[in-house]
Amino acid sequence: MCFGSQIQLANSIERRLEMTPGVAQQARSDNTAADHLLFYCGRDSVEKYVPERDRPYLSTLEIVKLKYGMSAEDSALRRKYFAAKDAQEKRAILADVDSVAKSDIELTGEPKDINSLEWFYTTDELCDLTDQVRNEPAMQINPGVADPGEWKTVAYKGGSEPGVINMTHVLVSKNMSDSYTISVTENDPAQEIDEDAFASVVERFIGLIHSNDK
Repeated sequence: MCFGSQIQLANSIERRLEMTPGVAQQARSDNTAADHLLFYCGRDSVEKYVPERDRPYLSTLEIVKLKYGMSAEDSALRRKYFAAKDAQEKRAILADVDSVAKSDIELTGEPKDINSLEWFYTTDELCDLTDQVRNEPAMQINPGVADPGEWKTVAYKGGSEPGVINMTHVLVSKNMSDSYTISVTENDPAQEIDEDAFASVVERFIGLIHSNDK
């Protein structure tokens, strides 16, 4: 999970606000760009499209502060958030999360709270979502580990943080009208995941599909 950002929204025109973060988020998983989009669209509007288990739908910065805020006050706030009975109670706590100082954040390479503080989607859900937007130009900027030369089109979205990684591809065949939607997730609450090894497995899986796409 990234904390930095390459996006500046100050003095942007409306079209830049709407388009540039989306492109940046897709091209290089710019999480701050994703946060800008979340608040530009409105959390309530976004939550109409997410599972109940992911409400309130947290921004990247909110998750980072809850996970990695290291002061005694931050730890108490994290316990309060986990103890909240429902989404409404959690939503009320987010105002306090906003006040957590960035200087309190200490990012580590170790998995933290990946079973309780995340965006939770099954691979089936990720396949469905990615397939719905596969023709959007922003979805075809980054091909993931697929070779764009082997497919008519490649749509891709991936993400990772310590202990979590996902790669989701939608591959449209050159030879027929078939498309293949592949989503692979690995979670390990105890240690970092070997991202190169994971990517290699996904790449080989895609290669097997391509070799049978005749």
